[in-house]
Amino acid sequence: MRTSRHPRRLLVGAVVGSSLVLGSVAVPASSTLMAEAAPTPPAQAPASLDWSPVPVQAPKGGIDTSDLLSTGNMTCRSRSDCVVAGYVESYATVSTGPAEVYHGVIWHWDGKIWSVQGTGVSGSVGLVDTACPSITDCWAVGASFVGKLLEQPVGLIDHYNGTTWSPSTMPDPNGVAFNGISCTSPSNCVAVGNRELSTSSTVPLAYRWDGKSWSSLPIPKPTGALWTVLDAVDCFSPTSCTALGDADNSSKGPGYFFGEALSGASWSLFNMPNTQKFDMGNLTGLYGLSCPQDNSCLAVGSALGYTAGQSGADFPGGVADTWDGTSWASVKSPSPPEGGSYILYTDSCLASTDCWVALGFPSILGPLNHNIPLAHWNGSSFTVSTAPTMGFMAAIGCLDINVGTWCIGLGEAPGKKLSSATMAGGDFLVAKGTGVGKLN
Repeated sequence: MRTSRHPRRLLVGAVVGSSLVLGSVAVPASSTLMAEAAPTPPAQAPASLDWSPVPVQAPKGGIDTSDLLSTGNMTCRSRSDCVVAGYVESYATVSTGPAEVYHGVIWHWDGKIWSVQGTGVSGSVGLVDTACPSITDCWAVGASFVGKLLEQPVGLIDHYNGTTWSPSTMPDPNGVAFNGISCTSPSNCVAVGNRELSTSSTVPLAYRWDGKSWSSLPIPKPTGALWTVLDAVDCFSPTSCTALGDADNSSKGPGYFFGEALSGASWSLFNMPNTQKFDMGNLTGLYGLSCPQDNSCLAVGSALGYTAGQSGADFPGGVADTWDGTSWASVKSPSPPEGGSYILYTDSCLASTDCWVALGFPSILGPLNHNIPLAHWNGSSFTVSTAPTMGFMAAIGCLDINVGTWCIGLGEAPGKKLSSATMAGGDFLVAKGTGVGKLN
């Protein structure tokens, strides 16, 4: 039996133990989404950002200390148009016993407030990633969960037509959980995830949208892999995508990261740096993948220490890998001033030398007792800064503007309150005052 994966990557297969909420975001500047606003990046990216409070509408039922908030990729088209999908995880008693229940949520930022939008889907629903190729065309992916204990996933691709969200028809959704989606145009999107073959075996999967319907894209799995998950995807053109994931070849063996490259209509496997052995537990994965161009990517996540099959026995270590157009390389992950290791939740890259990463502590399983940490990647190293409020940022999205960098985030703070923040940086600051907003 395995420790459950954290809710950001929707779980398939048998699970034991507690879950952990992590967020992920990738806002690729190379996509149609970012190309519409195409400003010139600042000559020198700021190494710290100022925060200002913004209001957040609570999801139905709110969030309390026993609930866990998880969000996925935040898609920002402008400073007054951002979308992020996620869910609140709680526990409920069903006819056959206690079960984890996912309450799907979609938030929209209109420049003044994060408001909740209806998902158009009922039941236990987890949404974990978004992509918006146009202002009236957005996608959110994840899974619905059915069965006696709500443990059986059914793939979900939710669509926004400019007015409402509703589920899209897809072939063979049973046993499927999607974790990532990327669009280069309204007629080209790729979604990735995994399919359950048994309670101890999964395989990677990919689906493509051609403007009319979704169809399956055959995709290989690593040789000998028993458990395989694709976590994130970024596409540069209709025929060129990169997807990253993790796998293991034994229920008691160490896991490893791997990648898949789409060229034309075919996927091919490639190796990823694996600097340490890790368990395929709830703290392992490459949650964030952001590629400002096809020869520059930053992937971030964490790896749970491997102790001869004892999943969950060790604290995780942060993982960061870069792509230079030729090869992937592991880079030194940011570390807390007092020692230990951050979990790298999410990244948003504006250029190869300008990426922002939302960080968290393994102790996020307990009280939210650390100031919200973030890191800036300058192309060679990370610089860490913190916001003046305790909690964690589950999702972050950034835009280039001529006067500096603008970003917005959504996360969770202590005290039964949901928190959100906008931030802006650079020599010509045009943001509001400093601080972090909470929902009262």
